[in-house]
Amino acid sequence: MQLLQLSGEVRNKIYEFSLSTDAVLYLLRVGNRYSVSETFYGELTTSATEFNQLKYVCRQLHRETARLEARFNDVTILDADSVSTCLYFFTSSSHRNLALLNTIVLRYPEPREHVVEIPCSAYHLALLTDLCRSNPKVQVKLKIPTFGFSSKLRPNHIARNFIYIGVYLDWALRGKDSFYLLEGSDSRHVEEYYKEDADDWRGLVQMEAFQAPNLSFWPSEQQYVQGHFDDIDVEDKKEKWSASARKWIVEGITSA
Repeated sequence: MQLLQLSGEVRNKIYEFSLSTDAVLYLLRVGNRYSVSETFYGELTTSATEFNQLKYVCRQLHRETARLEARFNDVTILDADSVSTCLYFFTSSSHRNLALLNTIVLRYPEPREHVVEIPCSAYHLALLTDLCRSNPKVQVKLKIPTFGFSSKLRPNHIARNFIYIGVYLDWALRGKDSFYLLEGSDSRHVEEYYKEDADDWRGLVQMEAFQAPNLSFWPSEQQYVQGHFDDIDVEDKKEKWSASARKWIVEGITSA
Protein backbone atom coordinates (compact mmCIF):
# COMPACT_ATOMS: atom_id res chain seq x y z
CA MET A 1 0.00 0.00 0.00
CA GLN A 2 1.55 3.29 -1.15
CA LEU A 3 0.22 5.22 1.86
CA LEU A 4 2.19 3.04 4.25
CA GLN A 5 5.36 3.57 2.24
CA LEU A 6 5.31 7.29 3.09
CA SER A 7 7.22 8.59 6.08
CA GLY A 8 5.51 8.58 9.47
CA GLU A 9 5.47 12.40 9.53
CA VAL A 10 3.65 12.59 6.19
CA ARG A 11 1.22 9.85 7.18
CA ASN A 12 0.36 11.70 10.38
CA LYS A 13 -0.49 14.83 8.40
CA ILE A 14 -2.71 12.76 6.10
CA TYR A 15 -4.43 11.19 9.10
CA GLU A 16 -5.10 14.60 10.63
CA PHE A 17 -6.52 15.94 7.35
CA SER A 18 -8.68 12.84 6.79
CA LEU A 19 -10.01 12.61 10.34
CA SER A 20 -10.74 16.31 10.96
CA THR A 21 -14.27 17.57 10.33
CA ASP A 22 -16.53 20.55 10.95
CA ALA A 23 -19.43 18.17 11.61
CA VAL A 24 -20.56 17.31 15.13
CA LEU A 25 -19.08 13.99 16.23
CA TYR A 26 -21.10 12.04 18.79
CA LEU A 27 -19.65 9.71 21.37
CA LEU A 28 -22.01 6.73 21.38
CA ARG A 29 -22.14 3.78 23.70
CA VAL A 30 -22.43 0.60 21.61
CA GLY A 31 -22.84 -2.36 23.94
CA ASN A 32 -19.83 -2.32 26.24
CA ARG A 33 -17.71 0.02 24.14
CA TYR A 34 -17.83 3.53 22.71
CA SER A 35 -17.62 4.71 19.13
CA VAL A 36 -17.51 8.12 17.45
CA SER A 37 -20.12 8.82 14.78
CA GLU A 38 -21.41 11.74 12.71
CA THR A 39 -24.96 10.47 13.28
CA PHE A 40 -26.78 10.53 16.60
CA TYR A 41 -28.61 7.24 17.16
CA GLY A 42 -30.09 7.81 20.60
CA GLU A 43 -28.84 7.41 24.13
CA LEU A 44 -27.95 3.74 23.66
CA THR A 45 -27.54 1.97 20.35
CA THR A 46 -26.61 -1.48 19.11
CA SER A 47 -25.04 -0.22 15.90
CA ALA A 48 -23.39 2.94 14.64
CA THR A 49 -21.47 3.94 11.52
CA GLU A 50 -18.15 5.04 12.89
CA PHE A 51 -16.58 8.23 11.59
CA ASN A 52 -13.09 6.73 11.44
CA GLN A 53 -13.09 4.09 8.72
CA LEU A 54 -9.34 4.22 8.10
CA LYS A 55 -8.66 1.88 10.99
CA TYR A 56 -10.56 -0.93 9.26
CA VAL A 57 -8.39 -0.96 6.12
CA CYS A 58 -5.56 -3.00 7.60
CA ARG A 59 -3.88 -3.80 10.90
CA GLN A 60 -1.22 -1.13 10.57
CA LEU A 61 -3.77 1.61 9.87
CA HIS A 62 -5.80 0.40 12.83
CA ARG A 63 -2.73 0.60 15.01
CA GLU A 64 -1.87 4.10 13.77
CA THR A 65 -5.31 5.74 13.50
CA ALA A 66 -7.63 4.12 16.07
CA ARG A 67 -9.23 6.85 18.22
CA LEU A 68 -7.33 9.68 16.49
CA GLU A 69 -10.65 11.29 15.52
CA ALA A 70 -11.08 12.21 19.19
CA ARG A 71 -7.74 14.03 19.16
CA PHE A 72 -8.52 16.12 16.09
CA ASN A 73 -12.16 17.02 16.91
CA ASP A 74 -14.49 17.94 19.73
CA VAL A 75 -16.57 14.93 20.76
CA THR A 76 -20.17 15.45 21.89
CA ILE A 77 -22.22 13.45 24.37
CA LEU A 78 -25.93 14.07 23.82
CA ASP A 79 -28.50 12.42 26.05
CA ALA A 80 -30.93 13.10 28.86
CA ASP A 81 -28.20 12.64 31.49
CA SER A 82 -24.99 13.71 29.77
CA VAL A 83 -23.05 14.26 33.00
CA SER A 84 -23.69 10.70 34.22
CA THR A 85 -22.80 9.33 30.79
CA CYS A 86 -19.56 11.30 30.85
CA LEU A 87 -18.78 10.00 34.34
CA TYR A 88 -19.27 6.43 33.15
CA PHE A 89 -17.10 7.06 30.09
CA PHE A 90 -14.25 8.51 32.16
CA THR A 91 -14.30 5.73 34.74
CA SER A 92 -14.60 2.90 32.18
CA SER A 93 -11.98 4.15 29.70
CA SER A 94 -8.30 3.37 29.73
CA HIS A 95 -5.71 6.08 30.40
CA ARG A 96 -4.53 5.59 26.82
CA ASN A 97 -7.96 6.38 25.39
CA LEU A 98 -8.46 9.39 27.66
CA ALA A 99 -5.03 10.73 26.69
CA LEU A 100 -6.20 11.04 23.07
CA LEU A 101 -9.15 13.28 23.97
CA ASN A 102 -9.01 17.05 23.65
CA THR A 103 -12.56 18.28 24.24
CA ILE A 104 -15.82 16.65 25.32
CA VAL A 105 -19.00 18.69 24.89
CA LEU A 106 -21.93 17.67 27.08
CA ARG A 107 -25.30 18.49 25.56
CA TYR A 108 -28.90 17.77 26.49
CA PRO A 109 -32.06 17.44 24.37
CA GLU A 110 -34.03 20.61 23.67
CA PRO A 111 -35.97 21.46 26.86
CA ARG A 112 -39.71 21.91 26.89
CA GLU A 113 -39.40 25.10 28.90
CA HIS A 114 -36.59 27.61 29.27
CA VAL A 115 -36.52 27.95 33.03
CA VAL A 116 -33.78 28.50 35.59
CA GLU A 117 -32.38 25.01 36.01
CA ILE A 118 -29.07 23.12 36.16
CA PRO A 119 -29.48 19.78 34.37
CA CYS A 120 -27.65 17.62 36.93
CA SER A 121 -27.27 17.33 40.69
CA ALA A 122 -24.53 19.18 42.54
CA TYR A 123 -23.19 15.80 43.68
CA HIS A 124 -22.74 14.50 40.12
CA LEU A 125 -21.22 17.80 39.02
CA ALA A 126 -18.70 17.56 41.86
CA LEU A 127 -17.79 14.03 40.73
CA LEU A 128 -17.30 15.32 37.19
CA THR A 129 -15.09 18.12 38.51
CA ASP A 130 -12.89 15.58 40.33
CA LEU A 131 -12.46 13.61 37.10
CA CYS A 132 -11.60 16.81 35.24
CA ARG A 133 -8.89 17.54 37.80
CA SER A 134 -7.55 14.00 37.33
CA ASN A 135 -7.49 14.46 33.53
CA PRO A 136 -6.29 18.07 33.13
CA LYS A 137 -5.60 17.78 29.39
CA VAL A 138 -9.24 17.01 28.58
CA GLN A 139 -11.49 20.07 28.23
CA VAL A 140 -15.09 19.41 29.32
CA LYS A 141 -17.74 21.89 28.19
CA LEU A 142 -21.16 21.54 29.79
CA LYS A 143 -23.90 23.25 27.79
CA ILE A 144 -26.88 24.26 29.91
CA PRO A 145 -29.98 23.29 27.86
CA THR A 146 -32.25 26.10 29.09
CA PHE A 147 -29.57 28.78 28.68
CA GLY A 148 -30.36 29.95 25.16
CA PHE A 149 -32.43 32.25 22.96
CA SER A 150 -35.62 30.21 22.92
CA SER A 151 -38.01 30.79 20.02
CA LYS A 152 -40.75 29.36 22.25
CA LEU A 153 -40.84 32.60 24.24
CA ARG A 154 -42.48 35.85 23.25
CA PRO A 155 -39.97 38.04 21.36
CA ASN A 156 -39.75 40.67 24.10
CA HIS A 157 -38.96 37.96 26.69
CA ILE A 158 -36.15 36.15 24.85
CA ALA A 159 -33.29 38.46 25.87
CA ARG A 160 -34.63 38.87 29.43
CA ASN A 161 -34.88 35.11 29.93
CA PHE A 162 -31.33 34.58 28.65
CA ILE A 163 -29.89 37.25 30.96
CA TYR A 164 -31.81 36.06 34.03
CA ILE A 165 -30.67 32.45 33.58
CA GLY A 166 -27.09 33.68 33.10
CA VAL A 167 -27.31 35.65 36.35
CA TYR A 168 -28.52 32.55 38.20
CA LEU A 169 -25.79 30.33 36.75
CA ASP A 170 -23.11 32.90 37.58
CA TRP A 171 -24.16 32.70 41.23
CA ALA A 172 -24.94 28.98 41.51
CA LEU A 173 -21.85 27.67 39.70
CA ARG A 174 -19.24 30.36 40.31
CA GLY A 175 -20.46 32.43 43.24
CA LYS A 176 -20.30 35.47 40.98
CA ASP A 177 -22.61 38.41 41.68
CA SER A 178 -24.29 39.54 38.45
CA PHE A 179 -27.54 40.58 40.12
CA TYR A 180 -27.05 44.17 38.96
CA LEU A 181 -28.37 42.93 35.60
CA LEU A 182 -31.82 42.23 37.03
CA GLU A 183 -34.52 44.80 36.37
CA GLY A 184 -37.73 46.12 37.85
CA SER A 185 -39.18 46.57 41.29
CA ASP A 186 -39.07 42.82 41.98
CA SER A 187 -35.33 42.48 41.29
CA ARG A 188 -34.53 42.18 44.99
CA HIS A 189 -37.13 39.44 45.40
CA VAL A 190 -35.73 37.58 42.36
CA GLU A 191 -32.19 37.85 43.75
CA GLU A 192 -33.27 36.36 47.07
CA TYR A 193 -35.16 33.57 45.32
CA TYR A 194 -32.19 32.73 43.08
CA LYS A 195 -29.77 32.62 46.03
CA GLU A 196 -32.12 30.38 48.01
CA ASP A 197 -32.68 28.08 45.05
CA ALA A 198 -28.93 27.84 44.36
CA ASP A 199 -28.28 26.99 48.00
CA ASP A 200 -30.94 24.25 47.84
CA TRP A 201 -29.37 22.84 44.65
CA ARG A 202 -25.85 22.80 46.12
CA GLY A 203 -26.96 21.32 49.43
CA LEU A 204 -23.86 20.32 51.38
CA VAL A 205 -21.58 20.60 48.34
CA GLN A 206 -19.19 23.53 48.57
CA MET A 207 -18.70 25.96 45.67
CA GLU A 208 -15.05 24.88 45.34
CA ALA A 209 -16.26 21.42 44.28
CA PHE A 210 -17.25 22.82 40.85
CA GLN A 211 -13.98 24.60 40.14
CA ALA A 212 -11.54 23.03 37.69
CA PRO A 213 -9.63 24.93 34.98
CA ASN A 214 -10.70 22.43 32.30
CA LEU A 215 -14.43 22.41 33.21
CA SER A 216 -16.58 25.19 31.76
CA PHE A 217 -20.27 26.03 31.47
CA TRP A 218 -21.86 27.40 28.29
CA PRO A 219 -25.13 28.52 26.72
CA SER A 220 -26.86 25.84 24.68
CA GLU A 221 -26.09 27.85 21.54
CA GLN A 222 -23.00 29.92 20.84
CA GLN A 223 -24.34 32.48 18.44
CA TYR A 224 -25.12 36.01 19.54
CA VAL A 225 -28.28 37.47 18.00
CA GLN A 226 -28.36 41.27 18.24
CA GLY A 227 -32.01 41.37 17.16
CA HIS A 228 -33.10 39.94 20.51
CA PHE A 229 -31.79 43.09 22.22
CA ASP A 230 -32.97 45.72 19.74
CA ASP A 231 -36.36 46.21 21.39
CA ILE A 232 -34.89 47.09 24.79
CA ASP A 233 -35.89 50.74 25.26
CA VAL A 234 -33.45 51.65 28.04
CA GLU A 235 -30.05 52.22 26.42
CA ASP A 236 -27.98 51.56 29.55
CA LYS A 237 -29.71 48.23 30.15
CA LYS A 238 -29.40 47.34 26.47
CA GLU A 239 -25.62 47.86 26.58
CA LYS A 240 -25.18 45.88 29.82
CA TRP A 241 -27.32 42.98 28.65
CA SER A 242 -25.68 42.84 25.21
CA ALA A 243 -22.18 42.91 26.73
CA SER A 244 -23.03 40.16 29.24
CA ALA A 245 -24.66 37.98 26.57
CA ARG A 246 -21.62 38.28 24.30
CA LYS A 247 -19.27 37.46 27.16
CA TRP A 248 -21.20 34.33 28.18
CA ILE A 249 -21.40 33.14 24.59
CA VAL A 250 -17.69 33.69 23.89
CA GLU A 251 -16.16 32.85 27.29
CA GLY A 252 -18.80 30.78 29.07
CA ILE A 253 -19.65 31.15 32.75
CA THR A 254 -16.28 32.21 34.13
CA SER A 255 -14.88 32.35 37.65
CA ALA A 256 -15.38 35.46 39.73
